[in-house]
Amino acid sequence: MKRDGARLRLHSAILTRKRRAATGAAASAVSSMLLVGCGGFGAPTLQIPAPLKNGQYTGQDITTRFGDVQVEITVSNGHITDVQAPLLPSDRARSVEISQAAGPILRDEALQAVSAKTAQIDTVSGATYTSDAYVQSLQSAIDQAHA
Repeated sequence: MKRDGARLRLHSAILTRKRRAATGAAASAVSSMLLVGCGGFGAPTLQIPAPLKNGQYTGQDITTRFGDVQVEITVSNGHITDVQAPLLPSDRARSVEISQAAGPILRDEALQAVSAKTAQIDTVSGATYTSDAYVQSLQSAIDQAHA
């Protein structure tokens, strides 16, 4: 009887270790995919002229090998107050996963860059093409707001 209990505890401990290892590997993969600032050849830069005209402006539709990216900005009181991406790559299941993970990060990066006037948006690792296209479309929208 003692032997069965010990075997059961050992089996349970092994399963727990395997579960932790699998969970850790999955978390590591996701965190490395979302690690900001590690992709591409440097952070894409924006040119943010002042002043900007109030309104909503839709950037150019940028085609990447994984799908199209398009960004829309809202300008109030001469400042960009919102950035949305109505179009992100979604032609494959993996593209959808990456877009769902990278989209909010890119939005936050864009809002921080325009509010701080740093003109740099860090590339999201694992979403380099999407990040670069996002900045291109965002710049296109900013150019429209300035014209």
